[in-house]
Amino acid sequence: MPPRQNSPSRGIRSNLAAVVRPSTERDGAARLFFVDSLLVTVAAFFCFIPGLGAEGFRNWDEGLYCAATRAMLREGHLLYAIHDGLFDAYYGKPPLINWLHMLSVKVFGFTPFAFRLPSAFAAAMSVFFVHQIASRHLGRAAGAFAGLLLLLSLPYAELGRQSLIEPLLGLFA
Repeated sequence: MPPRQNSPSRGIRSNLAAVVRPSTERDGAARLFFVDSLLVTVAAFFCFIPGLGAEGFRNWDEGLYCAATRAMLREGHLLYAIHDGLFDAYYGKPPLINWLHMLSVKVFGFTPFAFRLPSAFAAAMSVFFVHQIASRHLGRAAGAFAGLLLLLSLPYAELGRQSLIEPLLGLFA
């Protein structure tokens, strides 16, 4: 009996199985990438979230953003802040930060923690995205280094724990 030849459909099935079921080497790399991402993200949230409401507003911009949110809630205008019944050009910034403040205030009350939470969350997510981008383009070690470098930079850590628009701009930039 002559040896059995591979049919074209059999070759396609074996190639498809190799694509659908990744090798164990790729599974291990994916697990390590997931663990790295999880560790950097947990470290970021651990650095930015605890103690947000422990002290009053430190920066005058924090107070202004909070006053704009309070005015928007009081007057019922969701697109811009009103001051003395008129549009105030200083508060005429994009309202995303105010909308996030409103959501946070509804859940946690009118506290410094509620106003700082959106900025802290955006700062932590920026660390996560920096890690993801660097890991995909430069490798695991570079991704971990880039995420931790951003996390441990003092100005970024300072801005990420205040109720400011800069962490949101950094997240979407």
